[in-house]
Amino acid sequence: MKKNLLILTAMAAMLASCSNDETTAVNQTLNAKEITFRTTADRMTRATATTTATITTNGFTAEAWKNSDHSAYFAATAFTNSGGSFVAASKPQWPDYNLDFIGWYPALDTYFAHSAWNSFTFVPNTTIASQTDYVIGAVLNQAKAVSGVPMIFKHLGSWIEVKVYNSKGNNTYNYKTTVSGWKIGYLYNGGVYTITGSTADASALSTTGTWDYSAYAKADGSTVPTSYSETFTAVVMTNDGAYDTSGEAVAVGNAMIIVPQATTKLTSSSTYDANGHLAGAFIAVKLLVEDATNNNDIADATADNLWAVWPVNNDWADGTKYTYIIDLSQGGYKETGTASATITPWIQNNEIFFNSVSVSAWTEGSPAVVTP
Repeated sequence: MKKNLLILTAMAAMLASCSNDETTAVNQTLNAKEITFRTTADRMTRATATTTATITTNGFTAEAWKNSDHSAYFAATAFTNSGGSFVAASKPQWPDYNLDFIGWYPALDTYFAHSAWNSFTFVPNTTIASQTDYVIGAVLNQAKAVSGVPMIFKHLGSWIEVKVYNSKGNNTYNYKTTVSGWKIGYLYNGGVYTITGSTADASALSTTGTWDYSAYAKADGSTVPTSYSETFTAVVMTNDGAYDTSGEAVAVGNAMIIVPQATTKLTSSSTYDANGHLAGAFIAVKLLVEDATNNNDIADATADNLWAVWPVNNDWADGTKYTYIIDLSQGGYKETGTASATITPWIQNNEIFFNSVSVSAWTEGSPAVVTP
């Protein structure tokens, strides 16, 4: 016999203050006949757009499938906050068999699609300022839960941001740098994530599902390898010559959300392919480099601006925020785009300087008597 099904959600400290914070669900006393969700969000990052307040205000979408054969039990249904619990207007009822629950926020769109019962396609918006932080959750083979179903939402993407500074400052004879864009390159611009286990635990999505990138090649013949790029109003680095936690590294542009993935590593000996493309993950910053007299030929005698490239030597995991801090005065590699060429350094003739100078104190020796 089917019992009343009312999906209620006991909200916890969703979207914790940093990616390593744990979350704690707050249980409520609920009617034993009702389906309940204990909704939390595991290991979410400080800078993301989706927060506890977002879910509390807007609710989320969930669907249920019969665990034994994955026949649909109820289709995508909105659950909204009502006094701390999340309730569906249609009031679906608990069946006499176990269910697989899938949840997500926000609504499906061009960049975030759902297929079969357990797959999501994620293709981040190429307009960086318009990107969305999508979260998903899954609880598989769930029997009627008197105390609530522990649905934990997790970020589908990886969060990337860049900060820059100039360790040599803008003093006379030192370099003045102006930043007007940044990009991240040679990566899959989309993927299909298939859920294989519940995400209602402390594990990352990588342990509860698999990614398929086969429809999203990094490079295709003569086309430019996938990259995300933006330009913005120029930011002049005016630091005093040191980086510290007071904020002298300046965040530039918008943070980017990309598909989690392993990277092809780029090194100083990497070469451009026959089409002039770098076959390795990199971050590039668009720079104008000048000396004290505003001579902008220091880095590239043929252009006022250049893309300076830094290799990315780590993989990108879901639900993780990566902040890359770059010292512009110490050079990088020029994005030349020359077929078969090795990436070449920019600011070739860096001034030699000492960043730490000290004088040792005199050491007093043992007294000695001098006789004629």
